[in-house]
This record gives sequence, C-alpha cells and structure tokens, in this order.
Amino acid sequence: MDPLFLAEKVSTIIQIVTLIVLVVLSSRLIGKGKLILPTFFFTFSIVSVLLSDLYWITFEVMRPGERMPIAANEISECAFYLLLSASVASLKINCEKLYLKEVIPALIILVCNAALWIVWSGEWLEDIFSCIVMGVLFSTVVRRVKQTNLLPVYGWCLFYGVGALAIVLQTITIIKGGQIGKITDISTYFLIIPMCIWFDILTLRGIIKKRKNTFLLSIMGVMWAYLSLYMSPGYVYYAVLLLVNFGWVLMYLSLKNMHGEVYRDDLR
Repeated sequence: MDPLFLAEKVSTIIQIVTLIVLVVLSSRLIGKGKLILPTFFFTFSIVSVLLSDLYWITFEVMRPGERMPIAANEISECAFYLLLSASVASLKINCEKLYLKEVIPALIILVCNAALWIVWSGEWLEDIFSCIVMGVLFSTVVRRVKQTNLLPVYGWCLFYGVGALAIVLQTITIIKGGQIGKITDISTYFLIIPMCIWFDILTLRGIIKKRKNTFLLSIMGVMWAYLSLYMSPGYVYYAVLLLVNFGWVLMYLSLKNMHGEVYRDDLR
C-alpha cells in the first residue's frame, strides 16, 4: 500500500473522530452559563467541517478523481469560517477600535496566500470566495486579540514576519523551481510548522492558567494552521492537518474554560 495513501486515510479517520467528539462535547455546553451564542456558533462551525469531510469521502467514493468549480464540501468550509467569526463576534468584548494597523497586514498576508492558491490550483472562483470568508474571520479575530492583549508585541512581529517570509519563499518556489525551488519550499516548512506549535503552546498556557479569552488566541492559532495547510503538500500536509485537529481541541478546551469563568462570576 502506498504510504501517502495510508497517511491520508489515517489522518481522515483521526479528523472525523476528533470532530464527532468535539460536536458531542461542545453541544453539551450550549445553554449553560451566559455563552449560549458563542458556544452555539462554535458547535455548528465544527459540524460544518464534519459535513465537509463526510461529503468529500462520499464524493471520492462515487466519483474518484473528479473536481467541480465549487463543491458542497467547500461551501461547508466557508460556513466554518463564518460561523466561527459569528462565535467570536458574539462574545461580550467591547471592541470599538478598528485596529487597522494590525488588521490590514493580516489581510494582506491572506490575500497573498490566496494568490498563491490560485496559481497552485487554478480554481479562481473557489479560492477568491474562500479568501473573502477567511478575511471576515481574520479581521474579527485579530481585532479582538489585539483588544484583549492576548498576543505579546513580539508575537505580532512573528506573525507578520513569518507570514511575509513564507509567502516570499513560496513565490520563489513557483518562479524558480528546480533545486532552488526545493530549498525554498523546505525552508517554508521550517517556518510555518514551528509557528503552529508556538500558537498551540501559547494557547495551552492560557488554558492551564485559566487566562480569560484564550478562546480567541486558539482561533488565531487554528487560522495560522489553515494557512500552513494550504502551503503544504504530501506528508507535510498530513502533519499540519494533525496540528489543525489539535487546534480544534484547544478551541473547545479554551471555550469550556470561559464557561467556568462565567459560572464563577455568576456565583459572586
């Protein structure tokens, strides 16, 4: 059996099991405390990813190797971003400032990534639409992470610096190809994967210390993991996919922590 085929099937099974467990656990939080809307939107964002996976598996079995301009699973992925954005927006965080200094560079990184997706896949309509809905989530999360001071100054520098450098390296990979392209491609992985792990560590610290609003930081980490996923082929893709799965778990744990904080506030 092809090892890459095996890696794909194992990662798919892990992802579906993870999603089912998270849907069951997060649905139990709905109606508890004062976080009904954030929990509701979060739960259905995970349901959207689960439906996307189930559709893709069914489609692959029925019509292997075929592609469509916009498939139902891609619509579900867009629903994931929008529902997660609604979850963040429904949190009771006063965020009147636009924080354009933080939001604009993040959106530029996203748009540049979308341009690379189009070059790689040739799917203009799908990639532009995905960029728009991801942009909604990006701008919402970045504003609230800045508002709540969850990310240190050096963290913002890393986020923008590594994001920009990864785009430059991937652009060189596409333009140059050959040996130089391989070097720049591999170099990208040594940038984006440690950043995924760094976000996970920050989120874990916040969960352990019960730091308020760590849920926002966990979403930012998952968004970075998604950008990394779209830059990664082969075995690297499935390695990053495991980090995406872990990021979903951290999102649930940080949201559950917030429920505990609300409950304690109610007792006071």
